[in-house]
Amino acid sequence: MEHVRPLCDPVKYTNRIKLDFTYPLHTIYIDLIVACYHVVVRAALYNRSDNSRLCYQLGSNYEGECMIMKKHLLVTDLDGTLLNSDHKISEYNYNQIKKFQQQGGLFTFATGRMNETVHPFIHELDITIPVITYNGVQIFCPVEKKVLYEKSFTLSKAMYDQLVETSTTLVEVLLFFNHQACTVRKGPLIKEFEQKEKVSCRVMELDYNPETVTKIIFLSKERNKLEDLKIFFEKTFDGISVVFSETNYLEILPENASKGEALKEMKKHCALTDVNTVGFGNNLNDISLLQTVNIGVAVKNAVDGLLGVADHISRYSNNEGAVGQYIESLLNTSR
Repeated sequence: MEHVRPLCDPVKYTNRIKLDFTYPLHTIYIDLIVACYHVVVRAALYNRSDNSRLCYQLGSNYEGECMIMKKHLLVTDLDGTLLNSDHKISEYNYNQIKKFQQQGGLFTFATGRMNETVHPFIHELDITIPVITYNGVQIFCPVEKKVLYEKSFTLSKAMYDQLVETSTTLVEVLLFFNHQACTVRKGPLIKEFEQKEKVSCRVMELDYNPETVTKIIFLSKERNKLEDLKIFFEKTFDGISVVFSETNYLEILPENASKGEALKEMKKHCALTDVNTVGFGNNLNDISLLQTVNIGVAVKNAVDGLLGVADHISRYSNNEGAVGQYIESLLNTSR
């Protein structure tokens, strides 16, 4: 695929300096914008001779606080990890992430969500690092609002017919293609999915067979049905990867697509070769992420299958601010 030029606008920095001059009746205040700093940094970003893609936000603090976190990249899953049970970023997590960013730290997401449903969290935290979406199938640039990297797989008629049969007899099925979520039958679990992710899933005609898809989700409260489907699709069809993303979600992805592989691609795009990476997750779709980073952190509510690959198991759950707790500890030990 064609690699587009990604993001990279330096941090906007304005520092107010108060100069007291003794004049009758007034004091002069000067707002100093560090223009020279911007010129130098922007030139360095956009005119590098090696054309490397710097995709992260630079930071500085002219009040004397050094950028002690500038070599750290934190990558977190959303649902069940950063987000609480209400699917929100807690005030505690928000505050710790902002402190980390203010000290030069790099922060982004690696999620199974589609790009559209990640935008509110990107905006809330002012994320400028590329975001891994669709469980590693795409990398989205929040600054240029472009997909930098993507994979897909061909949906054969045989597989599509099996999906239709599965949807009408066994479990609910979601197909993702052309940046939308579609189904042939909208059941209660898909309606819950719509509420959770604040997205509308289109019901399509049974005879409509998209040529390529981004991913597929099977939804069921009966885990044994999903386990059987995993075995069947892995044995029957080539060119796919099958992974559990939640207890009741089984996903079909393009072959070799994962959060870990996408992180490698993202670091290459952004020339992030010398950063210390930390990943956070809670489910089996986070295994590759925790194996790829320097330090893999499983939150307390993580499934057993993830605990064995984690370097660190948090004492805190997603509802107890596990990501924020790690950041606070990191900031305290780096002082």
